[in-house]
Amino acid sequence: MDEGSRLFARDHNHNGAVSGNQSEFGSYDGLVQDLVRGKIQIIRTTHVILEAFSIAAVLLIALRILFDGWRASSLQTQLRPRYGEHLPGQENETC
Repeated sequence: MDEGSRLFARDHNHNGAVSGNQSEFGSYDGLVQDLVRGKIQIIRTTHVILEAFSIAAVLLIALRILFDGWRASSLQTQLRPRYGEHLPGQENETC
């Protein structure tokens, strides 16, 4: 009989019930496990909410960039004359 089976047999009677001392610790174990599960659920929920806000922010920024590009492409710009075009000898040179 290995050690795990021996400990199980020591802590349980023939009907499979846990002995008195172990049942008290079992209730504390259950309480601790419930608290841990609660904390894990809170962390998971927080993680999902933060991911949702992050995705929304990324989409908002991407749409804003696309909208600004579309709005800028519809603008009509007029080029200003270059400085120095009226001076002699400046016809073929580029700045």
